Amino acid sequence: MRMAVTLAQMPDLWHRTLVAHQADDHGYCRDCRGGPGVAARWPCLPYQVAWEAKYIYEGGLPGTQFAVPQQRRPGRAPTDRETLAGQRWT
Repeated sequence: MRMAVTLAQMPDLWHRTLVAHQADDHGYCRDCRGGPGVAARWPCLPYQVAWEAKYIYEGGLPGTQFAVPQQRRPGRAPTDRETLAGQRWT
């Protein structure tokens, strides 16, 4: 949470993190790849921290953000959880 509070003061950085750490077709983060090609499941920790930083930046209280949007699988309509404030996350 402390990292998210600090990151909330740097909108350019949390925005770049949200853009860079997106899921691939298999549900793994595109940016979190280890040496042998192993990737973290999405949403990865950097994405989650950046998401909370965005939430704090927009006026939310630290520690009260409970859900990070999940990636929508191709071929199905988004659920209410995947649609947040009228913005679709794909």
